[in-house]
Amino acid sequence: MISDEAKKFEDWKTMASVEQETVRAVVEAYGNGVIDLPKSKAEKSGKGTSGMRFAPGFQIGSSRGAPRDKAYTGDTVAKFIGWSTDKVKRILSALELTEDSCLDTKDFEKLTKEQASEVAKATSAEKKKYEKEVKFQEREIKSAPSKRAEQKARERLKKAKRDFKAEPRRIGKHTARKLRSGEITTRTAAAEARNQSKSRQKTTSISRLPSIETFAERKIKQIEKWTESLKREWKEELNELVKYRADINPIVRRKLVRALRVVGESAVGWSEKIEAE
Repeated sequence: MISDEAKKFEDWKTMASVEQETVRAVVEAYGNGVIDLPKSKAEKSGKGTSGMRFAPGFQIGSSRGAPRDKAYTGDTVAKFIGWSTDKVKRILSALELTEDSCLDTKDFEKLTKEQASEVAKATSAEKKKYEKEVKFQEREIKSAPSKRAEQKARERLKKAKRDFKAEPRRIGKHTARKLRSGEITTRTAAAEARNQSKSRQKTTSISRLPSIETFAERKIKQIEKWTESLKREWKEELNELVKYRADINPIVRRKLVRALRVVGESAVGWSEKIEAE
């Protein structure tokens, strides 16, 4: 029978914070030159350091002032410790979020490694949404058809940058708190995070479409281009049909008239709906 002390020790070993501190200690020791890590496959093959992290930091692709010769990967750290690569990658993802101020180390306290993994996944997923939003609005500014549309895009970009860490942090902390209290499990954590994100979007909406002004401006240009093309390319052909209309089969003639009317009536119908107060 396992004693209470042994059980406590086993529980302690499975705590996420213990695993994180182990990996953190290895990376920092490597960054300070205390230990050496084996070279990654990319470095050995001469492919450079793309996609790597740089000790003593945890961000992928960013050295933040750290020596570029202190590159490492989840695989190199895993080999040094004797853990699986997937396990170390999961831990490094969590440490990256704490370094980026999306989470605090205390958010992982009293969480198992499985629970911590769900917290990191939920936070990362929300962070990626805002990374996409920032890039999207930057493109909107460049392609804005008017000064007003550009100003609207700049306002949305400013908001996205402001929420870039706040929203992922909120989702991560909420998920950690619910897991710690037992209100949710690792199976339901992802759904809980998604629900929180969706409910929050009612007040902090992440635009996946351009602003309505930008959208309208674009549509005007598309319609003008289409009607100009219609006038230029169809004018001669339609005049020929008018000139020889008596020679057209009555059934075909009625179909042509109906098709042209549908185009006109559809345009009028939509214009009236948009014009309506």
